[in-house]
Amino acid sequence: MRPLVLFVALFAVACEPASRGGGGGGSNGVFVPGSDAGPRDAGVDAGPFDPDRDAGPIADAAIADAASDDGGAVDAGTVDGGHARDAGTRDGGPPAATIGLTFTGCPADFGGEIVVSYNGSIAIGSVREHVLTSSLQFDLDGPGTKALSTRHRIESGEVVNLVIGTTWTNMSTDTDVITGNAPDPVGGTIVVREYVPSAGRVDVDFVGVTLVNVTHSGVCRIDGNVRATRISP
Repeated sequence: MRPLVLFVALFAVACEPASRGGGGGGSNGVFVPGSDAGPRDAGVDAGPFDPDRDAGPIADAAIADAASDDGGAVDAGTVDGGHARDAGTRDGGPPAATIGLTFTGCPADFGGEIVVSYNGSIAIGSVREHVLTSSLQFDLDGPGTKALSTRHRIESGEVVNLVIGTTWTNMSTDTDVITGNAPDPVGGTIVVREYVPSAGRVDVDFVGVTLVNVTHSGVCRIDGNVRATRISP
């Protein structure tokens, strides 16, 4: 078994191009926002786990640009999860993604302008008034039905993150959970129908998915479908 620090470092979806090794997958170099040290080497012991450093929010360049751009989106007046959704993107095209998800236990807001970006992993973000409100991030091996658990994350390296200022992810850092001596808060299934992240194409069903918060161990349940069709600026 690889060192535990490798599993902890895999908490964040890398915003540098993913480097997959044989057998498992996942990003080996993890970018830490605000750090000048560059990608972290997941095989090097970086000291005690720091949730803000090792699993903090990641907004890649495309989402950050959308949040700071002065260009406007067109308000279509449609409603998703109780929020009016902006239709169209800053390039004048149709929405880059559709989000038909329900969230329980976490205040996700995907009612703004939807932006899809790729930099080794793929992120689907929502921007309101130049602020990134929520982001789903995937680093997967490809299509298929995947039963999520901390053990699955450790063995496969596949990453599912929900970022809302803080991060919910598909792995617990509780040693008892990792060793099988406590119930795993991570669960449910994702059905990945399409996964071509470099082209911005992702189609994922969430079936009773539960992700754990890296800071306070709260649990977020996600159900429904998210589908992205293209990279958007």
